[in-house]
Amino acid sequence: MNIPSSLVPKVDDHQVRIGNVTVTVHLTEHPLFVSKKLQSFIFRPFYRHVVGLDIQFDSRCSLRWLLLYTGNCCLKFYVPLLDLNVPASQNYLNQFLSDKNVIFVGHINKIDCKYGMELSFLAARVLKKPNMLNLQLEQLAGEVGLDVKPRTCANINWCSRVFLEDDFKYAIHNAFHSYAIGNKALTMGRY
Repeated sequence: MNIPSSLVPKVDDHQVRIGNVTVTVHLTEHPLFVSKKLQSFIFRPFYRHVVGLDIQFDSRCSLRWLLLYTGNCCLKFYVPLLDLNVPASQNYLNQFLSDKNVIFVGHINKIDCKYGMELSFLAARVLKKPNMLNLQLEQLAGEVGLDVKPRTCANINWCSRVFLEDDFKYAIHNAFHSYAIGNKALTMGRY
């Protein structure tokens, strides 16, 4: 079933509440809107130019979704629609991931990101605490004075095209908290 393209932006935007923050999640799986949503995200004003990043895999361990988070906005892209072979000058994602003014933090080891680093490395380096290198997200949060609960186990079918609010909360958990912890660590390190 096809949705008229004029309605897709309305269908793809979801409001999710995490603690006292309302996050707008833009779920983009329609090829016409991948570049449009990414372009609007790129030109948002950034606080310290930190972007939380996470990736999610399907049951066959194929990269399925890419999540980018800053401020109160999260983009969730259906990866098979992103043509990463397009030259960087025509590909907003490649341009964004190569932006020297942005630090990408989170789960970045499967994404070609010029100025990204694993969250634990950023926190350990900025706060000069090498023991933080092996800490999990919740432990890193504690080190910078944030209270992050582990995400609850959810049976989400990443191949699905329809998600519930709890599915979105589960999905954006790591990108959301990577952003918050990265910002806090940079503040504490006086960057």
